[in-house]
Amino acid sequence: NRYLELRMQADALSTVLEGDVMQVCASGGLFRVERPAEEQPRCDAREIVPAGPIFGPKMKAAEGVPRAWEQAVLDEFDIAPDDWLRYRKLTAGTRRACIVRLDDLAVREDAEGLWFEFILPAGAYATVLLGEFMKPRGQEA
Repeated sequence: NRYLELRMQADALSTVLEGDVMQVCASGGLFRVERPAEEQPRCDAREIVPAGPIFGPKMKAAEGVPRAWEQAVLDEFDIAPDDWLRYRKLTAGTRRACIVRLDDLAVREDAEGLWFEFILPAGAYATVLLGEFMKPRGQEA
């Protein structure tokens, strides 16, 4: 979550950067970006999204600016790369999509309040999504 915050603060949530690890939406496959200008149209077309770190020894590392953001998160929490080796079974490491698209969101109001209906993929959190709706105007992600 902290990595995602750093990316949003840099206004780079939907920007493909050199060294980014991207996830192919259709297959879940991961790849590292070498030519951002060639990949940006695929991101704009919702074919790929930046993949944020779930730290661990098997995680595919980013390079460049995205790697610096990942290192900043580790530094902030005083975590060294070797720390993951002690807990391999608990923290293998992976990547998770930074952007989850909701094509089926429905919101309705009744006497009890607002009702949200949506489907999220595995690994996405409804509480995070609903938290975005609860932010005061001007603080949206």
